[in-house]
Amino acid sequence: MTIQAPRIAQAILAGLACAITLAQATATAAAELVTVKVGTPSVASDAPLYVAADKGYFAREGISVAFVSFASAAFMIAPLGRDEIDVGAGGLSAGLFNAVERGIHIKAVADKVTLPPGSHYLDFVVRQDLIDSGRFKTEKDMKGLRIAEAGLETSTSYALAMTAKAGGLGYSDFTHPSLGFADHLVSLQNRSIDGSVTAEPTLTKIVEEGIGKIVVPLAKAVPNLQIAVLLYSEKFAANKDLAQRFMNAYLEGARYYIGAVKHGRLDGPNASAVIAILTKYTHLKDPQLYRHISASEINADGRMNINDMRDMLRFFQSSGFVKNDVRVNELVDTSFVNAAVKKLGAYKPLGARP
Repeated sequence: MTIQAPRIAQAILAGLACAITLAQATATAAAELVTVKVGTPSVASDAPLYVAADKGYFAREGISVAFVSFASAAFMIAPLGRDEIDVGAGGLSAGLFNAVERGIHIKAVADKVTLPPGSHYLDFVVRQDLIDSGRFKTEKDMKGLRIAEAGLETSTSYALAMTAKAGGLGYSDFTHPSLGFADHLVSLQNRSIDGSVTAEPTLTKIVEEGIGKIVVPLAKAVPNLQIAVLLYSEKFAANKDLAQRFMNAYLEGARYYIGAVKHGRLDGPNASAVIAILTKYTHLKDPQLYRHISASEINADGRMNINDMRDMLRFFQSSGFVKNDVRVNELVDTSFVNAAVKKLGAYKPLGARP
């Protein structure tokens, strides 16, 4: 049977019309999404954000996320203060409290990384040769050492101070070279530093290659240390509806991520999916390494350790890093996580989620 040319033309036109309609619908849906600019250091602990983006949780809330990479949280404060980015994900620091004191109304709205007992995502290592020689045995032997931090006047500075306190020392009793985590391994190898506060994956490499050893677990020195938080700019926080929808998606992403963590490793039901997302969004592209290192941990309800933040602020003030009067409640806003938990319900550990 021969199909006549007019019928072929009609079929082609019908197909084109269908394609055009689909393209228009897709464009309309995309146009309806509100773009939110999110600053991240592009590391594994950003997983809840990447999960929420990749699994469509943000899109479900009418949000399109534009990730902006920063070397560290310190570089996010000014853009947040100028509303150049809407959300930031990074560590607590004296600079953040100083910005609040200057009237820059950034808000810490949710947990990003905490260090529960037993966690080794971030830890204090000392060179193996100093341990073997007996130069370092306990916290009191931190005196005079060169202990590197990725950022000074931060949550790691506070954790080191609390570690030193157990040995009767203060933060000024040792020096603090500022080096990115990736530089810690080589600097320990060439003995330009004696120890460091290092995060994964560098931490595992240091220990496994016999270059250094975890001597005092930070999770023991400062249980449930509040390492990093989710930050809202003043303008974004004032847009209550959009800011709440963002939080709803973020917390859903956090809970999916928690479903990937088992005994401090990415070995839970959702691990394969989360590792695939991390290799897509971060600079670390080795799936097997993700399974081998300690995982970052986050509170399932997004709750921040506010008491720890108060202790940290007191350390910053007593050390002269924060010179004027500022209070933690000027920085913290828990209303968004409270509403998100109310919507999503209390977290209940489950198997793999779709």
